[in-house]
Amino acid sequence: MISDEAILELVRNFYEHQLDIDHVSRIHGRQFPEFVEEQKLAIQNRDATIEQLQKDLADGCLDAVDANARYLLIRGGHVADGQEIDPNDEGFRELCHWLLRALLEATKRAKEKDQGIWDGKSTDDVFKGLESGGKSPAPRFLDSGMVSRSITEGEDTRDVEENEDDASRNAKRRAAMSPTQYVDLVIAEKQKVGIAADTANQYRYVMRVFEDLCSSMPISKYRTHHITYFRDQLLKLPIRAKELECDSLEKAITWNESQPRGKRRRTLSIRSITDKYLTYIRSVFGHAYRNHLIRENIAEDITVDAPRNYKKRLQKLNARQAFPTDSLKIIFRQPLFLGALSPYRLYTSGAHLDWTWRFWCPLFMLFAGVRPKELGQLETADVIERCGYPCLNITALSNTGTPHGATADYGKDDGGEEQDDDEIGKSAKTPASFREIPIHPFLQDLGFLDRVKASETAGERRVFPEWPPTDGKYSNTTNRFFNGKGKEHIGFLARIGVKTAKTPLYSLRHNFKQAMKKCGFQDSEMDLLMGHADPSVSAIYDSPEAYSLLIEKMKRLAYEGLDFDPIFKARSGNGC
Repeated sequence: MISDEAILELVRNFYEHQLDIDHVSRIHGRQFPEFVEEQKLAIQNRDATIEQLQKDLADGCLDAVDANARYLLIRGGHVADGQEIDPNDEGFRELCHWLLRALLEATKRAKEKDQGIWDGKSTDDVFKGLESGGKSPAPRFLDSGMVSRSITEGEDTRDVEENEDDASRNAKRRAAMSPTQYVDLVIAEKQKVGIAADTANQYRYVMRVFEDLCSSMPISKYRTHHITYFRDQLLKLPIRAKELECDSLEKAITWNESQPRGKRRRTLSIRSITDKYLTYIRSVFGHAYRNHLIRENIAEDITVDAPRNYKKRLQKLNARQAFPTDSLKIIFRQPLFLGALSPYRLYTSGAHLDWTWRFWCPLFMLFAGVRPKELGQLETADVIERCGYPCLNITALSNTGTPHGATADYGKDDGGEEQDDDEIGKSAKTPASFREIPIHPFLQDLGFLDRVKASETAGERRVFPEWPPTDGKYSNTTNRFFNGKGKEHIGFLARIGVKTAKTPLYSLRHNFKQAMKKCGFQDSEMDLLMGHADPSVSAIYDSPEAYSLLIEKMKRLAYEGLDFDPIFKARSGNGC
């Protein structure tokens, strides 16, 4: 199934990834109060976790990393998505064994950091030298003209260069790279464990902005004051600055500040600066620090001084709510669902029965918790049978076998116009989004499987080929139609009087979660179907018995106070 060399590479990358996860959690624990309790709980359970991992290794119990191994094999292209993996395969068990050792070693490093030991090293030869979160002084640095050994007087520097080993020369070459060049090395390393094209483009975009505002020079030459200057300039940067057609972002800032106060453009929000720009800057410079190219992680502690209680107020402001039952009644009594005058007059009753994505998207969000993007990129091959029951396979793999990875979803405060996000392809919000969702009986009765068959018969790869992406995203198309876009385009939900700041189209997923709670779904089941579960939870439902129980619960899911019979009656016998 997999060679020893490939196992070694996967395991070492997995170990580094676990160290990075711990490092990031500590950063969030210091910055955001809501992460503090989670970090405290992890520290309290550290000894128990180590003890359990040691016991699992001794007993040969590999369940803790079974899902991780499957995920890495699929993402690494060692097995095809959907291909059955024999848990008793020698290569698979070997991979699981080493992943378990990697998890144990990473947990030990985390415990050492809990005790203030930041230079802990693994005694296992496989993981030596991979520690990424330590703060001990690096053995050598390549900035400020330093080299790996001193040059004696009169010695020809060319001789030194010829005698240096390849690793040293490679390190010097990296130290001389600009951020826009160095970021490709970071992306290449992250691709070993999975990174979406969208996310990679975000990395590159932020580095271009950084060089625009702070000038371009070797990455080893940057200091903390460059990062703080970058942050301060971002606070002044107007949104959609490219529209101003200035020669540089500095000039865009100057132009905006020269305008009368009432005519100035809104600047980037604190959320966008923190969650997007500074996050990528920390990642890139953190990578340079771990590879001994800079003396300290100059971006690690750079944050935005937010107003008091800003985080809580932002969460409260942005919190989506489920639609009230009365609003749901209004939505699903519209001509779009019961019969419209024509495809272009969906607000007037008539004999036209819409069978496009506009009809199916709200229903799938309500009865399956599917994200608009996931439905828009759905392919006919993604409608599968599991335990003899039709399901949606939400995956980043196209039926051509091409993986597109996982992508992050960012806030809309800067409009997204400056993001390099124009690639149209299958992706998932996170690896947890990969899941199989039983198709609710109501959706089957409405003829969804016939809709899939019709697309397949027409030679279409996607279930909804008439669903066009807007600016490279299917979700932008649904947002425009249902939520609207500014004053120039009033959306469907606003027209019928049910849209508020806290009830956009996405609120239907919240209704789905509420319905699952009322029907007795467990938290793990809800996380799985919503696309929030980690691989260990998803692995539970790999067994036919567990998934069959999930199917039965899905069949019973219902909405009290809502009558969907008019939709069914309007479409039965009409060829839809």
